[in-house]
Amino acid sequence: MLRLLASALLILAAEAAAQPLQLESLDGEPVTLGLREAEKALVVHFWATWCPECVEELPVLAAALHRCAAGPVRIVTVNVGESRDAIVRYLERQGLQLPVLRDPRGRVWRSLGGLGLPTNLAWTPAERRIDVGPRDAPAWDEAFTGLGCPPRDADAAGRPPATPPERVP
Repeated sequence: MLRLLASALLILAAEAAAQPLQLESLDGEPVTLGLREAEKALVVHFWATWCPECVEELPVLAAALHRCAAGPVRIVTVNVGESRDAIVRYLERQGLQLPVLRDPRGRVWRSLGGLGLPTNLAWTPAERRIDVGPRDAPAWDEAFTGLGCPPRDADAAGRPPATPPERVP
């Protein structure tokens, strides 16, 4: 019975994820967020300042923004349930520059099956995958590389580092 309920929730969450997300800007303006035609992927990270795992992931996501900027992968963060002032203060204290939207009452987050934070939505033309729980930096690196971002150690043109020639004894 519990397995059936969990499956039903994931199906409902997947159907909800297919629709554009109705969120707010930090200024309280309505924002419709969805996968754009030219994008390979949209990664949406739901977080809060009180969530220690979320806080650890934000700098990794900020670095990935630079990595993925040249490609068709967009990264957006969505704060769940906190005020504009609390979000801005936190970002300024941490020195983070990220695209941040708000889900002031957590409705969008819950409609996607959010049961905990962080929650991540990886939205591609083929699927919409929702993961709950933290990821470490290597897991994020692997996820972004899999979505089409250059490897973390790539040069400015997106080329991976040269492999040194093998030494012959």
